[in-house]
Amino acid sequence: TVSTALTHSVGVKTNGTIWYWGNIASGTFSITSSIPIQIGSASDWTAISAGSNHILALKSNGTLWAWGLNNFSQLGLGNTTNMSTPTQVGTATDWDYIQAGYNSSLAVKKNGTVWIWGNNVEGGLGDGTNTNKNVPTQLAITNSIKWPNSTLSNHLMTLKSDGSLWLWGNNANGQLGDGSINNKNIPQRLGTDSDWTDIAVGRDHSLAIKSDGSLWAWGDKYYAQLGDGKSIFY
Repeated sequence: TVSTALTHSVGVKTNGTIWYWGNIASGTFSITSSIPIQIGSASDWTAISAGSNHILALKSNGTLWAWGLNNFSQLGLGNTTNMSTPTQVGTATDWDYIQAGYNSSLAVKKNGTVWIWGNNVEGGLGDGTNTNKNVPTQLAITNSIKWPNSTLSNHLMTLKSDGSLWLWGNNANGQLGDGSINNKNIPQRLGTDSDWTDIAVGRDHSLAIKSDGSLWAWGDKYYAQLGDGKSIFY
C-alpha cells in the first residue's frame, strides 16, 4: 500500500513495516529523507495515508496512529503539538479506514461511523460549525462507500450506497456544484440523482461518473481542469 502527497510519500510493505520519503516541513518542524526510510521497527501496520503535512496509519489491532505537522490539530491528539514519530490517537481499536487530507483527517470505524478532525475554518469537517476539532468527532452521515482524497482540497465529497452524491466545505469556485459560491459546513446532497458510481476531488473542482458511463465536472477551470475545452482566467 502506498500514499502520496505534494512533497512526500509513504508506504506499507507486505511484511507490515512502514516507509517514508520526501519532505514534511513548516517553520522549524521538518521530516526529510531523499530515499525510503523505515519508520520505527513495528511490523503490524496495515494501512497508511499521506496528508498535506501529516500522516495517518492503522495497525492490525485496529488502533489509529498519526504524526507530522499538527498546527490545526490534524493529528487528533487533543493539542497542536507536532509529532515526529507515530503516536496513537485515542484508545479505540475498531478503526477500519483512514484518509489524511489538507490539514484535516478522516477515519471510518468498523461499524461504518465516520469521524473527522482538524481544520474547519471553511466548514470542511461537516459538523455544522467552523470550529477546528482537536480529537476525532463523529460526522452525521452514514452509508458512505467512497471518500476521494486530495491533500490540497478544502472541500469533501462522498458517494453513498444509494448512489447519491454529497459535498461540503469550501465552495469559492463552485466546487460543491450547488450553483452558489457559498461554503457549506454540513453535507449537502447534489441534486436528486441516485446513479452516481465514482467520484474524485481536486483542489477546487470535482468529478463524478454516472452509471451510464458519462463523466461530470464542476468548479474551478483556471487551468482547464474540467475538460470542457474552456478555461476561465480571473
